[in-house]
Amino acid sequence: MKFSSFVVKIVSPCNLNCTYCYEYNALDDSWKSMPKVMSVDTARQVAMSIKEHLLPKSPTSIPIVFHGGEPLMAKVGHFSSLIKTFREVLEPEITPLFGLQTNGLLMSDAFIKLFNEENISVGVSCDGPPTVNDRFRINHSGKGSGKKLETILKRLQGEPCFKNILCVLDATSDPLEVYEYLIQFNPRVIDFLLPHGTYDNPPWSKDSFESTAYADWLIKIFDQWFFHSDGKIKIRMFEEIIENTLGGMGALESLGLNPVTLLIVASDGSFEGVDTLKVVAPNAHVLEMNAHQHKLDDVAQHPKVTMRQLGEAGLCETCSKCDLRRSCGGGYLPHRYAKSNGFSNPSIYCRDLYKLISHIEKSVRQLVMSKKQGA
Repeated sequence: MKFSSFVVKIVSPCNLNCTYCYEYNALDDSWKSMPKVMSVDTARQVAMSIKEHLLPKSPTSIPIVFHGGEPLMAKVGHFSSLIKTFREVLEPEITPLFGLQTNGLLMSDAFIKLFNEENISVGVSCDGPPTVNDRFRINHSGKGSGKKLETILKRLQGEPCFKNILCVLDATSDPLEVYEYLIQFNPRVIDFLLPHGTYDNPPWSKDSFESTAYADWLIKIFDQWFFHSDGKIKIRMFEEIIENTLGGMGALESLGLNPVTLLIVASDGSFEGVDTLKVVAPNAHVLEMNAHQHKLDDVAQHPKVTMRQLGEAGLCETCSKCDLRRSCGGGYLPHRYAKSNGFSNPSIYCRDLYKLISHIEKSVRQLVMSKKQGA
């Protein structure tokens, strides 16, 4: 299958030192050998590789998300040069739909102006009010980032470029407090992410496989969002589950059975598998292929890429018999890992996902029935 979206790591270091970070505080330290900032020449080669891979039967547009590390460490001038380079190579045949994921702390008026002019969708990472956010999202001196981030989010509010907030769950926090805090900034989308972990290194607040602390946390937000909101703010995880429940085609790689056609590109032009496999083992994400020497058509045949496209055939026996397998898809690949048998397991969040998806499916059915009865 052709790759259809790309995450490009234009910076390898970060100005934060989040304790849960899979990049810097897990089992892999390959970032240390990467260029601190992607060069214009590398960006050009990456863009050329993408174009060659997609033409002549290319889509009219493709998502390209700038990531890191912290991408705003690239500075405004260099960032602008990278955008210009991608456009020069890809357009007019392919229109890049640029996105950006940032911790927001280096956001400036100059960056906001650039992102608005270039139509770049900005996503900001925030785990909730400072008392929650600062538990894990700290700088290299151990100090929290929440107060400064709150100022940045207020500055971004209403800007055309500001699109979404990414929130990593802390199941010990008050879910509705976190939800109400995030929606005050009026993002178009909120992404709630489960903390990364494996059977050998479980996520925090995951006391046992049977625990449903994360589902309980999410269900409280779902009920508030589904039954009591105006629907203007999307919550991607919930909408993905609803889409799968209704027989549609989801887009998240962490849920559902649809083939994953997302590719990660490191700052040196290396192509990578699932980036978050860094929580599994050192170099678990490494393909040993790069834009300077390899074609993306060949990258698409790499076993670490094709394993993400197996759908139901890639599930373990337990998941293949589950009645929610279409919506769940076995959960996110890294979360299935155990040293004893690799990825042949349900997600470490199996019980959470089952409870959450069941609750959402029941809620959707109730809403449909009430609509029919009222018609």
